[in-house]
Amino acid sequence: KYSDDYKSKDDLMKSPKYIHDCDYLLNAKYLVHTLTNSAQFKDRLSCKIIHRPKTLIFALQICGEVLYNAMDLDKQDFDFIDIPPLNTNLEILAHERRQIQLY
Repeated sequence: KYSDDYKSKDDLMKSPKYIHDCDYLLNAKYLVHTLTNSAQFKDRLSCKIIHRPKTLIFALQICGEVLYNAMDLDKQDFDFIDIPPLNTNLEILAHERRQIQLY
């Protein structure tokens, strides 16, 4: 049985408290690498990486026509933030720099 605040497991899993208490958060570096190397976004994404102390910020922007629900997403931007555990190397490997600009 779920708390009276939630009618179903699905409602519980969508709640801010459940998301906040998750043990795992999606790795932004992995997601950005996957998107920039996908066939759908090939040559249609620019990525800037902004280094901050203990943080990486990935700023992706769609460059060119990408249709979604009959809307062109050209110039749409997305920001992803990685805050790795302490003592984690934040280096971006040379082979990952193909479509990435460092700032």
